[in-house]
Amino acid sequence: MSKNKCQEKATLLPTTTGNDNKSNSEAEFLAYAPLFAYVNLTISSIGTTYRAYANNDMAMVAFIIFVILGYFVLEICFRALKRLPRDEESAKKSLLKFTIWGLSSSILFGFAYQLGTFACLGATLIMYAVVIASSSCIFFVYFIHDDKKNGATVSADGGEKIGTDSWSSCDLEKNDDKKTAAVFEKV
Repeated sequence: MSKNKCQEKATLLPTTTGNDNKSNSEAEFLAYAPLFAYVNLTISSIGTTYRAYANNDMAMVAFIIFVILGYFVLEICFRALKRLPRDEESAKKSLLKFTIWGLSSSILFGFAYQLGTFACLGATLIMYAVVIASSSCIFFVYFIHDDKKNGATVSADGGEKIGTDSWSSCDLEKNDDKKTAAVFEKV
């Protein structure tokens, strides 16, 4: 059975590898991958906290504890956000998005501050610029782009309502140039 060009574009990852035993073992490994991240974070954080405490660097100890707690709270927020319906807007969903953005940004700014003490002025400014750009991207993805994707509708030619989340390159190939131009002017 052959797929058309649009179906091939829509599939980003292979659905099967041809060997079911291998795909099951890969799935089991991927299920335990976060555990390896937690173990690595815990071990390296304990070592770094001990060294900071031994050198009487309480600011570093506080920062490490904040990063560890922030990482686990972010994980909880990501899981809770994933469980919520995609098209529904609620106060809980907005609060989770704001928490994810705020915690991610504060951790990034904390790293820039801690690393900025060891770097020259130019490198420190570049680190802060990267952090500001990253924070802005996270804000854009969770608040501006997501609102457009979920809530906005575009009227194209003849009053037809088209949700922006239903568009893909394959959908654009199906529409004539006039409708496509009208949609992109509105978006």
